[in-house]
Amino acid sequence: MRPFYLTLAFATLATVSAFAQHSATITVTDLGTAAPVVNATVSLDGNFISTDAAGQAVFSGLADNTYDYSVAATCYSPGSGTVIIA
Repeated sequence: MRPFYLTLAFATLATVSAFAQHSATITVTDLGTAAPVVNATVSLDGNFISTDAAGQAVFSGLADNTYDYSVAATCYSPGSGTVIIA
């Protein structure tokens, strides 16, 4: 099993409602080569998204909260962590 890094990027979405909505981008890369891991499965708040060609999974419409996430990919050790949206 090869380990991989999880890189988190956060972007704020404009919204007309009284509640803030945000997005979280989780980028999955190979530890040894830094290449993106394509088709890794990322779970956040009960939603599952496969990473794209850049190794990214984007979760939109997130309210301020603390979210647990997990990542799994063939031939890689699974990973997990927490994202705080504020």
